[in-house]
Amino acid sequence: MKYKYHNIFINLLLLLSTYHFSVLANTQDEIKQNILQVRKLLGSEPKAIPTKVALIRKQYKKELTTVNRAQLINYESFGFIHTGQYQLALEKIEELNELDRSEINDFDGLINGTKGIIYRHMGQGDDALKYFLLAYQSVKEKPNKENKITLENNIGYTSVQLGFYQQALPFLKRVLAQRLKQNTPNTPKFLAMAYNNLGEALFHLKQVKQAQEYHQKALTIRLEHNLTFHLSYSYHNLALIYHQQEKYQQAKAYLGKAIAIRRDNNYILGELESQLVLAKIYQEAQENNKFISLATNIITTAKKENQLKVLAEIYQVQSHYYQSAGQYKKALSTFKLYHNTLEGVKIKKTDTHLAQYLTKSSTVAKEVNIIQLEKENEIKQLAVANQQKISVIIIISATVIVSTLSLFIWLIWLNRKKIQTINLYLSSTLDELKSTQEKLIESEKMSAITTLVSGMAHQINTPLGIGVTATSVINEKVIALAEAVEQGTIKRTTMKSMLNDVIDASQLTLSNLNKTASLVTQFKMVSSQLEGDTQQQFELLTLITKQSILLNEQLKHNSCTINVHGTKVDITSYPNALNKVLSQLISNSVEHGFSEQEIQTIDIEIKALSETVMIIYQDNGKGIDSEQISKIFTPFYTSKMTGERLGLGLSIVYNLIVHLMQGKITVEPSTDKGISFLIELPLQLEKITG
Repeated sequence: MKYKYHNIFINLLLLLSTYHFSVLANTQDEIKQNILQVRKLLGSEPKAIPTKVALIRKQYKKELTTVNRAQLINYESFGFIHTGQYQLALEKIEELNELDRSEINDFDGLINGTKGIIYRHMGQGDDALKYFLLAYQSVKEKPNKENKITLENNIGYTSVQLGFYQQALPFLKRVLAQRLKQNTPNTPKFLAMAYNNLGEALFHLKQVKQAQEYHQKALTIRLEHNLTFHLSYSYHNLALIYHQQEKYQQAKAYLGKAIAIRRDNNYILGELESQLVLAKIYQEAQENNKFISLATNIITTAKKENQLKVLAEIYQVQSHYYQSAGQYKKALSTFKLYHNTLEGVKIKKTDTHLAQYLTKSSTVAKEVNIIQLEKENEIKQLAVANQQKISVIIIISATVIVSTLSLFIWLIWLNRKKIQTINLYLSSTLDELKSTQEKLIESEKMSAITTLVSGMAHQINTPLGIGVTATSVINEKVIALAEAVEQGTIKRTTMKSMLNDVIDASQLTLSNLNKTASLVTQFKMVSSQLEGDTQQQFELLTLITKQSILLNEQLKHNSCTINVHGTKVDITSYPNALNKVLSQLISNSVEHGFSEQEIQTIDIEIKALSETVMIIYQDNGKGIDSEQISKIFTPFYTSKMTGERLGLGLSIVYNLIVHLMQGKITVEPSTDKGISFLIELPLQLEKITG
């Protein structure tokens, strides 16, 4: 009898479960169709995505799975990207961290890949490439080939934006070959994108005919499948080709279409970029009134929207326009605006990294609250489960006690298996974290090289540019003076005015060439080898004491006291390099730490260890924020963004100590006690074999 009731109970449960899953399946089909509609909006009307996503969340609040929520977050982030709202896109993609990552396929690839796209649209190619490489490492060995193809496309296109055109070709050609083999609903969109990206790389490699063929194919596909938003990229790129071929009418027609589409979709940065190309065409075609009007409009919009990179470019174009028109004073003043705007680009990049840090901090705080709520919910669920078990026991009576006990034992076994699975997952995750750490180091090296090269080019470009412009003024004035002398029409006042202009321009040229030479000298110091320095044996305390006395003589007007004490130690190292390190640290204390300090004290202590010696450098300045510690040894990082300092000093110190003198340097900040540098050097240098 007891088995009969037991079978009836089981059949009822199966019937209810079948009905429940049928309803869920129908609902999931509806949700998938709605999410597909959101995805289609990316290519046609991205500004409508937030409204559509909000409606889906409201209608299917309880039915949305973790995967559904992840898809909506990702598409909403892309909607913000396509409408130029990059900070909102970053904040939105961080919401993925609030979901259960174990239920999302290729979680790391998804979040890092989207961040890479955001930073690429923000013009921060080095950061974009770093995130794309992290995403690629997490998906390249997994079965989902689509994610791998997408990331190869992003790595290739970002390399194009960074100027690595030849390196981008293998990635972009593989992507195009894969897209040509596919036949899915999204194939037209992705195939057009592959043609477009490869076309951009070939254009920059001067393979214009092939580039034009690919862009024309992308345009045809996008027109045929009504991919309105992406059409703007085809129009813009074909206009660039016509511009190079001096087919100005065709170029202007395509740029007009690109500008209209981007304006309708609120893609402000894209609209400005197309307007910038149109302004260059007006300048070259000598349509001066149109150029002046459009340039003024670009400057106004770029300032309003804080698009500093575009603003810098239009200032540069304006400077060339004024120079060709013989308006040299305006050319010089506009070139200065160009330089100042580039400084603003650097500051904006720093502010973006700070905003990213704040976004992550907010996400972590939310995660803590979610964990607390989950714990409370687990306690409530346990209480409810216990009540249900009691009710079931009372209703079913003693005839199902055996079945209930069997079920209870089975649940315990399931829980144990679940715990074992979680432990295995945590162990696997730890291994993956270690692997990711190694890959992150490699990507950081690549990012550091990009930062160093772009920083050097930026610093040298400004004085050289001013020098070239000033030399052009001298050349024009000398030619005009020679013609006037030959014609015999020269007047004393005219000659005096011309000579004054030549003198001013020559002084400007000389000062900027001297500045360039000084910059090159400082860049050479980034190397870990000082010219003419050789290994010597010397007594460390005596060397530092003498060098401190010499520096103290130079700093008398600063009222700085330098105390040197400790143990006498003989070491074999590079004395000139050590003097450079000491000079740079003292210079940093005086310029940064003692800016608001009346009593200025530097304490240097020497401690002998078994095989090394410790130099403890301590000042009583204002200290340094803990957020800046990880950046102070980075080339071109400085807290005085608009000053004369390049931000190379502590980078040079790091290279000399670590790479030349085979030592270590760490920083201990304190807002109360200034800053402390701990330098550990070996007593005897190891021989380096090459």
